[in-house]
Amino acid sequence: MKTLIVEDDFTSRLLMQELLKNYGRSHEAVNGNVAFFHWNWVIFPNQFRF
Repeated sequence: MKTLIVEDDFTSRLLMQELLKNYGRSHEAVNGNVAFFHWNWVIFPNQFRF
């Protein structure tokens, strides 16, 4: 299972990452703009190749 953790608090992000690591890969975003980019990258992967 892939998860996207969107949390601006560093400690909360680390806690969620540790809790979810046994369930699969997780990505983290520090704000909504970064989360939106990650989400679009998952949905439309060919448009965001650099």
